[in-house]
Amino acid sequence: MTTILPDLNASKSPSDPNLYRHIQLPNGLKVLLIQDTLATRSNKADFIFGNESEDEESDEEGEEGEKEEEGEEGGEDDEEEDGDNDDEEDEEDETGERKASCSLTVGCGSLYDPPTHPGLAHLLEHMLFMGTEPFPSENHYDKSLSKWGGYDNAYTGMRKEMEHTVYYFDVDQAHFFRSLNIFRHFFSTPLLSPSSLSREIKAVQSEFDICLSSDSSRLQQLLCHVSKPDHPFNTFSWGNEESLNKKPEELEGKLREMFEMYYYAENMRMTIIGGFSLDTLQRRVEKMFDIVPPLPRLLHQTFKIDNTTIPATSTISELGYPFDPSTFQSLNYVIPLKSRHTLNLTYQLPPQTDKFKCKPTDYVCHLLGHESEGSILGWLKKFNLAQSIYAGVGGSGAEDSSGWCLFCVSVELTVAGVEEWQRIVEVIEEYIDILKNNTLPEYIWNEMIVMSDLRYKYQEAVSPLDTVEALGEEFGPTLAYPVERILDGQRLFEYREEEIRICDMKEKKKEFYPATIISCTPSGLKVTYNDSFIDSIFLTLDSTPKEYNPGQSLMANKKRYKVKIDNVGVEVDPSEEFEEEGVKQQFPSIPPPANPSDLPKIGHKSSNIILHYSQTKLFSLPLVEYRLKLTPTSTFSTPNLTTLDLLSLIVGDRISEIGYDASLANVNYEVCNEMDGWVYLKVYGYDDKCLEMVEELVKVVVDGKAGEGYDRQKEELERRYGNKNFSGSSYATDLRLLNILKHKVQEKDKLEYLKTLNVETYEKNVKEILSSVRIEGLIVGNCVKSDATACGKLLSKLLQNPQPSPLKILRVYKLPPSKLITRPKLNPADLNTTVESYVQFGPDSVHKRVMVDLIVQLAEEAFFDQLRTKEQFGYSVSMDSKWSCGVVGLTFKVTSATKGGEEIRERIKEFQRWFEDEFLEEKGEGEKNFEDNVCSLAKNKLEVYSNLSELAGFLWGEITSGRYEWEAVRKEVTCLREVFRGGVKGAFSQILERTGFVAVKEERCGLCVKASEEKMELGEKVKRAEAELREAKAELSEAKMEVIALRDERDDDGGGGGEKEGIKDEVVVVPTASAPTEPRDRSSGKTRKAATEVEEQPRNVKKVKTALPKGKKKGNGFIWTADEDAALVEAVDEYGLEFGRIKAEAGARLGDHKVTHSTNISVKFTLLRLRN
Repeated sequence: MTTILPDLNASKSPSDPNLYRHIQLPNGLKVLLIQDTLATRSNKADFIFGNESEDEESDEEGEEGEKEEEGEEGGEDDEEEDGDNDDEEDEEDETGERKASCSLTVGCGSLYDPPTHPGLAHLLEHMLFMGTEPFPSENHYDKSLSKWGGYDNAYTGMRKEMEHTVYYFDVDQAHFFRSLNIFRHFFSTPLLSPSSLSREIKAVQSEFDICLSSDSSRLQQLLCHVSKPDHPFNTFSWGNEESLNKKPEELEGKLREMFEMYYYAENMRMTIIGGFSLDTLQRRVEKMFDIVPPLPRLLHQTFKIDNTTIPATSTISELGYPFDPSTFQSLNYVIPLKSRHTLNLTYQLPPQTDKFKCKPTDYVCHLLGHESEGSILGWLKKFNLAQSIYAGVGGSGAEDSSGWCLFCVSVELTVAGVEEWQRIVEVIEEYIDILKNNTLPEYIWNEMIVMSDLRYKYQEAVSPLDTVEALGEEFGPTLAYPVERILDGQRLFEYREEEIRICDMKEKKKEFYPATIISCTPSGLKVTYNDSFIDSIFLTLDSTPKEYNPGQSLMANKKRYKVKIDNVGVEVDPSEEFEEEGVKQQFPSIPPPANPSDLPKIGHKSSNIILHYSQTKLFSLPLVEYRLKLTPTSTFSTPNLTTLDLLSLIVGDRISEIGYDASLANVNYEVCNEMDGWVYLKVYGYDDKCLEMVEELVKVVVDGKAGEGYDRQKEELERRYGNKNFSGSSYATDLRLLNILKHKVQEKDKLEYLKTLNVETYEKNVKEILSSVRIEGLIVGNCVKSDATACGKLLSKLLQNPQPSPLKILRVYKLPPSKLITRPKLNPADLNTTVESYVQFGPDSVHKRVMVDLIVQLAEEAFFDQLRTKEQFGYSVSMDSKWSCGVVGLTFKVTSATKGGEEIRERIKEFQRWFEDEFLEEKGEGEKNFEDNVCSLAKNKLEVYSNLSELAGFLWGEITSGRYEWEAVRKEVTCLREVFRGGVKGAFSQILERTGFVAVKEERCGLCVKASEEKMELGEKVKRAEAELREAKAELSEAKMEVIALRDERDDDGGGGGEKEGIKDEVVVVPTASAPTEPRDRSSGKTRKAATEVEEQPRNVKKVKTALPKGKKKGNGFIWTADEDAALVEAVDEYGLEFGRIKAEAGARLGDHKVTHSTNISVKFTLLRLRN
């Protein structure tokens, strides 16, 4: 019988509308059930759920148990109501879609790997996706979720969990229980077939190959390398072909053995959230998950540590610390792959999860990691020794576990800081001595708890998927929180000085202080340090740094266990297979047009400043976001763009002390320079103080002074430029941008200029750049028009009436029928080749955006399954839609360590042909699959925003893109309803004609159609590449035509030109508002990347004066015509930014009413001061 565990609703945040129930099934599986009340309200009709009929009570108290009318089992097959009523009117907080999500945490991670097969837990995680007995097809789960608008993933290993493996997914509400039915068999009857095993080992190898180029992954493996040889922490958690195939004859049995040892109900925790009553969720879980065995089918393995055998029943917490004192008798020196200089000090502490009321490490990291005046960082900056500091316990399983806790102080050093690393260690230890030898100030803890309570009270919601993933980690089998504290265990409760002192290492011995220097320019490594200070921390310093080989086996042989290969079967109820039949998806109800008063409006407008504001009723929290875009009208020159990059770093540095104090009071900021030459400022948090932070931030920007940290920030920017495009994947993307955007400047050119830049020139450049600037902004959240007016007046005052600034022009070139660019990799240690195929659709329109999103929806899973799962072309296989300066397109991208660039390119082209000729021509089941994907895409686009940040991101994307389509989602869904399969095929056939390929390869080759296969010396190859690049640039330059400038030569006509199948080569011209920002991709709930792709310069331009074009249908698809292109150019030219603003200003004004709250507290955040 199911047991109801202690009630959690009393511990949830006052701003949390969800209902919770914590249960334990008869087999021991503990489940956290969450009723998503927003989804329940927003759907309002049971047909959305597609299962059982429910009548909600109108009780104002919101009781958990709704009265239900019991439906027939298998109700998923019931006919659904028609949801195509455009005129249905809902309240603002009752429109949109919400997904249902589930996570399941298993108490088995890389710490449980057998010594003979490091990485086995990671491999087992992969194998569970490769089919189960009721659903043996390898891609059945992924294919079903993709068709139903879902997403899934899992993780284990060092980067996230070492004690757990977490599986999770989200999906449309109507298909949640069908997805859950497939998911549950992962944990009862997985196939673990030999045919899949060999391919997934290659996938693990590919994942490890990617980790090899990550400095953070290498550092984490170093921790394992220096731990006790016989401790489970001394493992190789990623695994690769070498570690997993050491004894290939045992691998299959070991895999089954691990599953049967650890995958049982009492060792699992599950979290579910959906728009269903708690009773419905409980009944379904009880029925579905009774097939999971309650106890292990094999005994757990034993551990032998320090010649002591640890019983099989022991937990990780009983295995002792992973590090021996002798481990820390040396300084570890690591040569990084990227240019960086870092000093890490690591302290081994007892596990902290049972100290959740006091959280002593939070107190210590608050002081050690402080960035304000008098802090360690403030002192180090004063002497130009450090750039930043981090202190605390990381979130990975390597640092925070049930058996130990690793507290790290990490300092990002300057070049001067590398020379003075001993002095920096001394300062840190001096500060720790202050904590040891003085009474700890309780008022600091009191200030922390005030802010902790405020964050808890005004806690923002997250998406259902993020909810179950976060709770899945907090809800793990080794969690030390009392069950009633699962929801608020992260809060501070009590001040306990004794626990904090233990954390301060007062009683710790000196051998518990290891150090690691990560630097390209080591200092003092040949000197033996015998002074008392170094001795007190490191004991001795090795004259030769420890070598680190990330691929080596780190496990000693241990006792082997008998392999049980036979499959302990769990009977599957044949009646459950009705889930496979499914029901026909219904297109979601399209919401009515929004009330004009609910749309963003103009709150301030002057010659150079326009501020939009939007008061949202969705969240009812005292939070607000200010986003500002400062666009200089200067040209896209290397000096200007370099100066703006440096400006953003200097501003962040100069305001860091004020900003850090503000962040402690939950008022945060961001500042950066966008690729298109505008400065992005963001301030967000409690609304009563955000405008003050905006003022402080803008003051520093317009001041333009270099400040004391100029040399540090210049050094940091040089490192960033040098590290740019370190991975082949990012390099491929950058090549696309470089070749399609006229204004794109290479980082190497910026680096050359930066090296010559001095303070005087920098300040002169900033003054000239900011002498003519436009500002456009957005204020969203708990705000009214007066807030926008006040912000506008403030900005006008600070800018001191700059000169009027015209719009800048951004240009995107149309692709020729085919283009291939290849480049050698910048990182010689990277074993991967990346190929990215970009398909350009044309100038932005609702129809084209919908077409591209639908193509991705239809093809992405098949692309991944065929190239990644079946053929193992590479670990990273993806598709994505692109919106690039007003041009719509999509990418196919593959990163592989085993295939060459030409082979990957041809395989992508083969898939594109298959998708066009076979997939889109499928009849019968193919037609149903198409309809299901259309419905899922529509529901994904209508998914409601979970928090203010998501809403602000969408609105900001519309502003920076220059579209101002506040109801873009509604328009896209309305358009999607009219799409037919022939139209998609016609559109895809058309856009394939303009496909560009970017290959970042291991071969050293230049700009060419095919990589040279000649065996040449490295120097000769580089010279050839440079020559070909110069030749290609010359050809492009000859092909250029001068484009008529906006507003200046409006009446002149461009030259005529030949057309190719209705597509004319021309330049798409967009004002600076159409910068390649990243509007939120409603098809997937993630950010749509602002990629722009590779193409030739145009040959001719034609201008046509007409109104904004409307989409045309010809034959089976949307045709992108030359007239439409030119018309769009002219329309943007004529209306520019004003087109959207005029429309926005026509709406009614929203009443000046804000959420009232009490955050008027006095928090000075005084800290212990270092003496100079």
